[in-house]
This record gives sequence, structure tokens and C-alpha cells, in this order.
Amino acid sequence: MNVSSDLQHRQFTSDNISGIVPEAMNALIQANSGHALPYGSDPWVAELNREIQRVFDTQCSTFPVFNGTGANALALAAISRSHHSVMAHQSAHIAVDEVNAPGLMGGGLRIETIAGENGLISPSALRHRIGQARGIHSSKPGVLSLTQANELGLCYRPEQIAELSAIAREHDMAVHMDGARFANAVAALGVTPADITWRAGVDVLVLGGTKLGLPFGELVIFFNEALARDFEWKRKQAGQLASKMRFLAAPWLGVLKEDCWLHYAAQCNAKAQEIAVRAAAIPDIQLAVPQQTNAVFLQLNDAQQTAISERGWILINLTEESGVRILCSWDITQRDIDAFISDLEQL
Repeated sequence: MNVSSDLQHRQFTSDNISGIVPEAMNALIQANSGHALPYGSDPWVAELNREIQRVFDTQCSTFPVFNGTGANALALAAISRSHHSVMAHQSAHIAVDEVNAPGLMGGGLRIETIAGENGLISPSALRHRIGQARGIHSSKPGVLSLTQANELGLCYRPEQIAELSAIAREHDMAVHMDGARFANAVAALGVTPADITWRAGVDVLVLGGTKLGLPFGELVIFFNEALARDFEWKRKQAGQLASKMRFLAAPWLGVLKEDCWLHYAAQCNAKAQEIAVRAAAIPDIQLAVPQQTNAVFLQLNDAQQTAISERGWILINLTEESGVRILCSWDITQRDIDAFISDLEQL
């Protein structure tokens, strides 16, 4: 059967719509040879554990799962209790787009949201939100969740994470990081993966690969390994334990070697930067938020949005304030960028 894309050209709708990066595909094909023990007892998973420890320069426990929602929900359930609340920004994916999966997995776990400029939580806002808890009459603050990079493509610097983590520690809270676009944050900040995770106080990271060009599979990484107790059972109970787990692990090995995952992230960020600079130079078009990673947000009026849609571009608005979102995936070409900018100029 000959099946082709249903889109007339590459899009900036999401970084979920691209294909698989060659390194991940080659690793997946190489893993598809012979037999291997199931449920994570294969050499690929063992090697992945070692590779993650190399990348993060620390002892940690790594668990592959199928998708980001499952990863976040299970990670949060593992580091909290049913009477706890998770403090997250009001635009965070766990608060807006995951149907309270953490609450389901956590047996009643509650997401408490915090406002903050450009999708970032400030120390003062975190302290204020924690202080609003009404003792035993409300959910006990149990987890701080940070999104890196956040929904607007902006990043927490190492010192910001450390300050927020310190506040969480004052209140006996664990720290979770949703890293669906973690690689883009590392590349944008020019730091090591360790600098914005365990060295800054993060207990557990959900490391996203799908948006970076993997076919499937996210990683739940426990830097505080004591919190990973019984996680294997939680993963199985939630239907997130792959029997042929080598196929989740192998693509990761393909992109982690020689740090090509960060190369792709930097490439995506650079493409977004070019779009931001060129779009901002067009009369009547402005950036809604600063560009830092692979996301660009443009202020387009209704007529402009209709016109760009009629030219075949599929774009979305996250919020009225954020404007139209442009996301660069790994396979966006210069020709794609030129075509999009050309259509913007004709608006």
C-alpha cells in the first residue's frame, strides 16, 4: 500500500508531526534483529541506563515509557501521595492538556496552578501559592513541577531552578521537571543536562524524545533514586511497560551517542531564531514573546491568520496573549522557512 503525507508541505504546527531522525531510525532497524529478552531485560535497556548516567554525569534510575502524559502522570504519582497537590504554572501541560492524568495515577492527586509572566514561575509566586494552603482542609503541597523549556519556548536558568527547588525543600516538596523539550533548553542555555536538573535540585525528570525526532518513547529519570521505589510496578499497572522494550531504548541510543540529540535541538533553535528575526522585520507583525528555543509566537490579527491559513499553513493559538505558535522540527529546511516568510510578507 502506497501511503503519502496528508499535508501539502512541511508544517510549523508542531514538532510532533515530523518523521524520525536518521540516527534513531538506524538504531531501531539494527535492534530489529534476532531475539531479545522482554520487559527491559535486554542489552539495549541496560546500555541506555549507562548512557543516561554518562549524559547526566550521575548515578540515576531510568525507565522508558510510551508517551509523555504517561511519563508525567507516573512520575508525579511516584513522588507524592494522594492527599498532595502539585504546584505548576497555569499553562503547564500537566495542568492544561493531560486530563488530570496525574490525579488518576496518584489516586486523587491535585494540580494547583500558579500564574507567572511568559509561562515561568517566580519565587514570590511559589511562596504565595504554597501559603494559600489551608492546613488539613486542603491538599498538602507535595510537588513542584517545572516545564523546561516551557509552553512558550522559554527556559529556567540553573540559578532560577535552584532557587525554586530550595523553596520546595523548605516545605518538604519534591521537584519534578517536564522535559518534553528539554534538549532545546539545554542547547539554548548552553549548559550541561546536569546543570538544570539534579545539580539544581530536580528529583525526577521526564525526558522527551518524540518532539526531537524519536518515533515514540519518553524516559522517566530519577535522580533521587529513593523516590523510584516500586516504580516498576506502577509502570506495569499503568500499562506503560513495553514487552519489546528494546524498541523504546534503541532510538534513544541512536541520538544520545555523540550528543546528536543536542545537535538537532540547537539546529531547531537556530531555525526558529531565523524565523523570529525575519518575521519581526515585516511591518505589522510582532513577536508575542521572546524567542529562545524552537518556538516562535507571532501576533497576527484575524485577517492575517485567515490569509496564512488559505496559503496552506496550519497554525494554532495557545492563548490569546501568546499569539500564533510556530514550532520548528528537526527536518524543517531553508526552503520551508523561505516559503513561510514569503507568505508572511504577502499578508
